[in-house]
Amino acid sequence: MRLESPEEFIGRQPEDNVMEYRRRSPVFHAAKLRTPLLIHTTTNDEDVHVLEVEHMIAALKAAGKQFEYKIYQNAPGAHRFNRIDTKLAKESRKEMWDFLARYLK
Repeated sequence: MRLESPEEFIGRQPEDNVMEYRRRSPVFHAAKLRTPLLIHTTTNDEDVHVLEVEHMIAALKAAGKQFEYKIYQNAPGAHRFNRIDTKLAKESRKEMWDFLARYLK
């Protein structure tokens, strides 16, 4: 399976199509969030950089939204850290299940 590059997906680089990237960015839609949100990330994720997640966290805080987050430091597995069989992954999955149990009936 061949993944599309950002240029193919949107048609241009971010600096060439700022408004389209902004339109698709969850950061610019944070105020619309209506349900509690849990965010887990790790500092070594090369797919979703921690800086992007920090921008989302700041936007959610600014909008007064209900959310929880945890930033793991260099978790083994990077982007897929909580999908592998490590102590840290199990901890992350338990936090997800606990979060869901609090908000789902």
